[in-house]
Amino acid sequence: MDRNVRRAAGIAAAAVIGLSLVAGIAARADAASRARILPGVTVAGVDVGGMSRNEALAAVDAVAKAEPASPITIRVATARWTVIPQVLGVAPGVDRAVDAAFAVGDRLGLIGRLFHRLGGSPVRVDVPLRPVVDRAALRTFVTGVADDVDGPPVDAQLAFVDGEVIVRPASAGYTVDRRGALRALTDAIAAGEPEVDFPVATEQPAVDGKELGKTIVVDVSANTLVLYDGTTVEARYRVATGAPGFPTPIGSFEVVRKAEDPTWVNPDPTGWGKDYPPSIPPGPGNPLGTRAMYLDAPGIRIHGTYNASSIGTFASHGCVRMTIAASEALYELVPVGTRVFIIP
Repeated sequence: MDRNVRRAAGIAAAAVIGLSLVAGIAARADAASRARILPGVTVAGVDVGGMSRNEALAAVDAVAKAEPASPITIRVATARWTVIPQVLGVAPGVDRAVDAAFAVGDRLGLIGRLFHRLGGSPVRVDVPLRPVVDRAALRTFVTGVADDVDGPPVDAQLAFVDGEVIVRPASAGYTVDRRGALRALTDAIAAGEPEVDFPVATEQPAVDGKELGKTIVVDVSANTLVLYDGTTVEARYRVATGAPGFPTPIGSFEVVRKAEDPTWVNPDPTGWGKDYPPSIPPGPGNPLGTRAMYLDAPGIRIHGTYNASSIGTFASHGCVRMTIAASEALYELVPVGTRVFIIP
């Protein structure tokens, strides 16, 4: 009995020694092969199986350079920026991807690694190439965009100042959520999205232009009349203005009365109008045409004329002349109380 026990113990010891030797050989073989990626592993479709780290880096880097990341469009309120991710400090993440390719073997354990290495059975694992984001560079970009976009709302303005007309459309005010914008841009780059919207708080102007109503602007030097609705040009006409010695007055005025088929009353019967009758009834010979808009400047009107050839010249006694058709069209668009700015 003692002899059998001793024999069994010897066999067991030999087995243990044998297994230890095999395990040692396997461990040494595994350690020797760990410098290369398991067969069947790919990075973004690039076969890196059996490659060393440097070989895999070179292979994947060549593909990453051959296929640069697509531009990304950043939308912020009414503005747009289109940039290449590399400009934002985004790298293709080749090093990380190759590290992940090597880590495939770590997850399988010794037996799994030996099975695939010695047996040549591919693992069929593809490691994605994920961009590496430099958050400091992204933060700098987001800050620059926000600095360009941020601003208070601007009220609409159409005013006569120092002999000039200022036309300023209303615009909203914007404040970029910088933290939210950084998060949105980071997520879009990671997902490969071609576009991203930055979150923005919007503040509307107190005066959006509708409150301004209608305004007529007469440019004497250009002999033009422009009708604004708010700050939007509604109509534009050629006109005639004052002849030498009878200048059209410069300044800010108002339409105080309107008349269809007006009767012309001689404004200077002892001066330049001495050769004209006291009045002229409506009709083809009437100097006011078919429509007249009276300003709060003495004797000054915007009116039609049957003398169409005078349009575009300096021919009136201070009034603003329009063709019959133009005066009738303007008449329908302009209410009493409309501001009239006449600039030199």
